[in-house]
Amino acid sequence: MLWSLLAGIVMVEGSRSKLPPDKQKKVNRHFWKVIGVPALIMLMMASCSTMKSSKAETRTFRNSMGQETGRAVTNGNTTTFTNPLGQQTGRAVTTGGTTTIYNPLGQTTGTIRSNR
Repeated sequence: MLWSLLAGIVMVEGSRSKLPPDKQKKVNRHFWKVIGVPALIMLMMASCSTMKSSKAETRTFRNSMGQETGRAVTNGNTTTFTNPLGQQTGRAVTTGGTTTIYNPLGQTTGTIRSNR
């Protein structure tokens, strides 16, 4: 999409140009080298880091009959627990080796410290 947008801008600006076509091509190539390609690389790097950080891990819990009893969704340092109806039943937040557990009302119900 970005390529299309930038190409469209260059084409529109190029069509308005009073430069001869061979000189306009040279200007367009310079634009892509100096602005277009570095901007595209920065955009790709930003989108890759965003995709990695926004990927959540989901675990489904089931009873012995295979019925879903709940889910745990971990996103970053926070795990949210829900029941089969999708209602939040608690969450756990890990910071610096300490995990704090909260009930559905947001009250602290316990902490776990890592011995690392």
